[in-house]
Amino acid sequence: GEVFDDAWSEDDEVKRYRGKYLPDGWNAAAEVEGIRRALNYRQCYVSRMPQEDTGAFWDATVYSPRSGKSLSLSLKQGLAADRFGSYSREQFAYFYIYEALKKDKPFYKFCQVPVSMRLRVAQEPSLLDEIAARDAEESKLQFVRIDRDKIFKKQLFEINGCRLILTGSEEFRNGREVAFSIRQLEALSGSIGNAECEDLLDEIWMDFLSEMGPARGFLFKGLKLANYNERFYGLRAEEKRSVLLGLIKLVNADANVVDLSLIGGPKNAGKIRPPRSKLLNDRYTDFYIVDQSVTGMFERRTRVGL
Repeated sequence: GEVFDDAWSEDDEVKRYRGKYLPDGWNAAAEVEGIRRALNYRQCYVSRMPQEDTGAFWDATVYSPRSGKSLSLSLKQGLAADRFGSYSREQFAYFYIYEALKKDKPFYKFCQVPVSMRLRVAQEPSLLDEIAARDAEESKLQFVRIDRDKIFKKQLFEINGCRLILTGSEEFRNGREVAFSIRQLEALSGSIGNAECEDLLDEIWMDFLSEMGPARGFLFKGLKLANYNERFYGLRAEEKRSVLLGLIKLVNADANVVDLSLIGGPKNAGKIRPPRSKLLNDRYTDFYIVDQSVTGMFERRTRVGL
């Protein structure tokens, strides 16, 4: 309700109302610098919510009998798949791990529960034991027990220090985020001059090359980025940016492949398909299921397998 004299500067207003609205000694430049420093921190919590699939029983793609694909899902009961075609593959609601005996020694197997069986298993939990026992018999194993009855998609795993997210019946994606400084983000968005931009893009590339240790072992060992080092440095700034943005989407699990054709690599690189059952039965593999709180600040690691 008060009227101010037009001759007053904004600084005068701040000084007049400092005691009412702002703490004494407030320093705008220092506060901005504090925010900038916080935005440059590389430690943050990222979590994803595991989810159970409840949709279609199978992918809708229909394959011809002459396609050479496995024809196991008939289009309709009574129609022979080898004559009328087949759906592409069955969809899975969630996964489970069971323990069995193989030549009298413990053996662990990673399996799926189809969407078509989801409600029946929910109504009759003992049915999962029957499904597992049948799978064990077909695999010439002696069923012992269910080790973990529900593993949803987007469940976090840690295998030999490498964090991975389960996304499909055979596929994982990288489960550890990558962080950038504010200046690096400006270079990725193309909002700074070309000379400094190229230096920052090269810096990000070197960061990726240095991440080939166990923390992202499955992903970076498969990408073999060091093989394309010379080609990368020969690219223009916008081409470097394109390659790096593709890698960032792959590392952040927003995509399952990256196009490396600009640097002489494959168009669909980066698929992570570790042999889960084999790793579960390797005494030298540390295989953990990681259950996180919603915020990602707390977690419980459960070792599975041998």
